[in-house]
Amino acid sequence: MKRTVAPGRVQFLKGLTANWSARMKEFAVGDKVRVVTLPPYLKTADPMPMLRPPNLIAVGEEGVVLACNPGGYWSVRFERGAFLLEESLAASPASDS
Repeated sequence: MKRTVAPGRVQFLKGLTANWSARMKEFAVGDKVRVVTLPPYLKTADPMPMLRPPNLIAVGEEGVVLACNPGGYWSVRFERGAFLLEESLAASPASDS
């Protein structure tokens, strides 16, 4: 049986794909990123994530992007561990924000 998708649904999916690819171009795996704002807590980038206090990293600390995760989160390796950071909390070191 052939499965069909409603035209409105196709446009919605195309929009999601375009937004996702546009957002994911900001960083690449291996890029260095700088923390611009601390979150209320940190989530480890482990297979079984844990919540950790935010004082494990500092504003201005640089890390290396390990992976891109759904929802605009990035796995970033810092000196004291690997954590999931929202896209809005990190910037490339070259930017003067």
